[in-house]
Amino acid sequence: MKKVLIILATALVVFACNGQTPKNKHTDTTTTPKTITEKEAIEAFKKQKHRFEIKGYKIYYNDQLMKLDSVTHFIKRIGEPSFEEGTNIVWNTLPIWGKRYSSMEKFFIYFRPFFEGNRYFTPDIAGEKGVALKQMPVIDGYMLVEGIPIDKDITPQELKEALQPIYKENYGVLMGTPTLVFKLKEKQIKEIIPHWGADKAYDNIFIGFEFIRDPKTKEVKGLKSVDYYNFMM
Repeated sequence: MKKVLIILATALVVFACNGQTPKNKHTDTTTTPKTITEKEAIEAFKKQKHRFEIKGYKIYYNDQLMKLDSVTHFIKRIGEPSFEEGTNIVWNTLPIWGKRYSSMEKFFIYFRPFFEGNRYFTPDIAGEKGVALKQMPVIDGYMLVEGIPIDKDITPQELKEALQPIYKENYGVLMGTPTLVFKLKEKQIKEIIPHWGADKAYDNIFIGFEFIRDPKTKEVKGLKSVDYYNFMM
């Protein structure tokens, strides 16, 4: 009888151990944060204050097409900047700063604070421009690229795997930066640059993905900004 009780007790212990549900790193929030699905990321994107989407050679902000047109029209589209001086223009209401002359030549959309990763250009030496850039917000979540959500933690390899099958020969690396390059016809480029035509040599649109590296280890920490421009500067 004693042997039977011992065997029965052992069996119950084994059953109890085998019957325990192991922790799942994707669902157990007491160990690591829950991994979000692509569908959940897209739903989160829809609720964001700042929604940027890349569709082909075009970028949209809250469903408005972003154009490299006159500064006046650019401001009407997204609101008054907080800083303007020389060729620099900065907003403190959305994650954008740009280079301008009579028209917008280039703009940058930020996933991370401007000064993160900058070893030499710091707020202390940047003056009023530095104050404005420090106040500039960042994307509060995701950007959609052809419907695919990306965030500040995406790696260069993950970006390549997501975008190269879609963009094919338009995807490449320029000066170490993953970049989409589009050679456009006149009708297409005038959608983005209405005044285009003075110099028809510049018929490209570039969309660059700028990654940040640890100043000491040089390891990639994540995505810092997306840059949009018409010619190499």
